[in-house]
Amino acid sequence: MVLGQGWRLRRMGYTAGMADEPDAVYFAADDYAHFARRFGAFLVDFAFVIFLTMAALGAVSYRSLPSDRLANETDPTVRQKLIAKQIKQTWRQARWPWLAACVVYHLSMRRLRGGTLGYRVAGIRLVDNTGRAPSWRVLFKRFGIAFAFAVFFFLPLVVSYLFCFKLPKRQSGHDFWSGTWLVRKRAQPAGPALTAYNHKLLGTWLLSYIDVEPYVPEAPAAAEPEPPRNESSGVITPTQSN
Repeated sequence: MVLGQGWRLRRMGYTAGMADEPDAVYFAADDYAHFARRFGAFLVDFAFVIFLTMAALGAVSYRSLPSDRLANETDPTVRQKLIAKQIKQTWRQARWPWLAACVVYHLSMRRLRGGTLGYRVAGIRLVDNTGRAPSWRVLFKRFGIAFAFAVFFFLPLVVSYLFCFKLPKRQSGHDFWSGTWLVRKRAQPAGPALTAYNHKLLGTWLLSYIDVEPYVPEAPAAAEPEPPRNESSGVITPTQSN
């Protein structure tokens, strides 16, 4: 089943080259994270970021309001409206720092072996073709693709996650195009692999992506039989046929 995965991926594009020697690893099919684990991790991280955002905005907005104005207002409804108005004003000022904090959270936590809070709860981790945590360059690429999906499709990565049902290694769209995989937290590589460099045409755009192919060493060539020896003289003589 594992050996056929590369062929299934090449049906979507074509292979431009492959490493000559093993430079990657692959995992057993069951070790790649299922959609439920992936989406569960996304929901946990999404809820965690929203909770921190609302808590921070509420605290800052409450402290930003003049204390005497709140103290003189006895109507709870009016007090709530004043705080809500202040939250909107604070959000206009803090949205870009908030976005920067989200980038730092999602990138820096994925550099750790445990990953984000969602990854820890779901028991998964992010790896590159070598089986280790991706580099900063790959993480920035992955985050940029995920952000593009969220902006242009108006759904927070849901469209990207639909790739999990089609790809053999259950990658999302942003994983597929950035060369990353999600595996179980305790998964160990099943063996060495070769990095395959693939291309796919999307209209007039030539898009590149990588995959890993299990490494199968070539069988050694059979040794040629030695010619018979003349036992009396010890000289090698050619075989004669009658």
